[in-house]
Amino acid sequence: MIGYSDGTLALFDYLTNKCEWDKKISQSAILKVKPHNCLPKIACAMEDGNICIYNFNTKSSEVVKHGGDAVSTLSFDPQGSMLISGSHDGSIKIHKLLSNDRSGQNCSEPAKELCHIQKCH
Repeated sequence: MIGYSDGTLALFDYLTNKCEWDKKISQSAILKVKPHNCLPKIACAMEDGNICIYNFNTKSSEVVKHGGDAVSTLSFDPQGSMLISGSHDGSIKIHKLLSNDRSGQNCSEPAKELCHIQKCH
């Protein structure tokens, strides 16, 4: 996964180096991408101080406000129930993910097929 300064998120095949999927998810630059431990979601640290969480199953994104300066780092806890974010202003925040996001899946188990990815145009 690669995030671009124009807010586009892209997935590349590491063997062929070809783009498999891309989508513009924000108007703000993406500074860091972090896939969820076991769900078909990816969190993106944004230059505008927000976090964009893209869901591959629903093909939708939600914005989580970190506040302050640009978000520079992201991490999911080992159970996958919380997202920890840090920004350039030195603040660290913990965001609890909705319990129904887990869909009963145990994040300690290997992930099965997470999503169907469409080819780039």
